[in-house]
Amino acid sequence: MEMDHNMDNSSFLSVCLIGHSFVTRLQRYMQTNSQLRNLKLDSDYFNVFTCSRGGLRVAQLPAFVSLSTTPHMCFIQIGENDLLRCDVNKLTTDILSFASYLHEGVGIPIVIVGQLLRRQPWASSRDFNVKIVEANLLLKAQCSKHEGIYFWHHRGFWSDLNFLCHDGVHLQCPRSSVHVVTSSPMHKYWRSIRSAILHFKPKLRPV
Repeated sequence: MEMDHNMDNSSFLSVCLIGHSFVTRLQRYMQTNSQLRNLKLDSDYFNVFTCSRGGLRVAQLPAFVSLSTTPHMCFIQIGENDLLRCDVNKLTTDILSFASYLHEGVGIPIVIVGQLLRRQPWASSRDFNVKIVEANLLLKAQCSKHEGIYFWHHRGFWSDLNFLCHDGVHLQCPRSSVHVVTSSPMHKYWRSIRSAILHFKPKLRPV
């Protein structure tokens, strides 16, 4: 999927969110209320856009992601769909390889790898959440060895599985488009990614 987002102003920051259905659903959530759009970042200085597809796997990323311009930052949410059939070590290596490609090959200054989130055991496999924990530990350790590639821990998704909706896989999302429910899991995810962008923004070198 090719995304065309021109950057006319040197102080303008372009942010790309790449991933599976979590990113697609996040985009849909942001469109429900004007207070949520663009991650509530000043549109005079930030442009947040997505490149996502439900069911997306790591191996599909190189063919799927095509950027016509180079964003300043990229947030990746990927890997959960792979863990049902993939070895943890291979998965984390593949995620880091793609992150390195974005950083070194494409030239994206800041690449953020999002923490993988757990699922209900009945919706995945008995050892799925054990693999999730292992994968996150490996990703955190591996990202720490790379300049410009960072691991991001999503707060509020660790104490239990109450953040999941009825399918045991996706985040609960409020249906109202009138009021923003700040306690909802989807809003916590929205807030987490927004926080990641603001947290790593100071690491960008002045143009």
